[in-house]
Amino acid sequence: MATDPCDNRSALDFKSSFLTYGDGPFGSRALRSALSSFFNDYFNPVQKVRPEQLLVAGGVTSIIDLVTVGVADEGDGILIGRPLYTSFKNDVSARAGAKMLPVSAEGKDPMSEEMVGQYEKELQKQERQGTKIRAIILSR
Repeated sequence: MATDPCDNRSALDFKSSFLTYGDGPFGSRALRSALSSFFNDYFNPVQKVRPEQLLVAGGVTSIIDLVTVGVADEGDGILIGRPLYTSFKNDVSARAGAKMLPVSAEGKDPMSEEMVGQYEKELQKQERQGTKIRAIILSR
């Protein structure tokens, strides 16, 4: 396993054609295949990531909007650790009508294992208040 994903750039055998819409709106098959191989090699997930499970889009705003529309109904909640990019609020609410619910990191890395308890505590609090939590956004 590599120590830094940026050290393995050549492992992706990246070609500019990977960024075209030639294979449809989900990104090229070749790019999704290269990404799934990279994710499987670098992160060693419990279940292998398959190319058909990936979607490639132009920017984080587009991705967050697409995912939120796909998983959340109006009024549902999306958890995100603080500090955060303030435009995430618009990304989850503009079309889907979901609520962005910041979770205090209390000095912890929002992507760390230590944060699991923080997210779980907020999830339980929101569910007691009647808000369904549909996703957690992990961001640096």
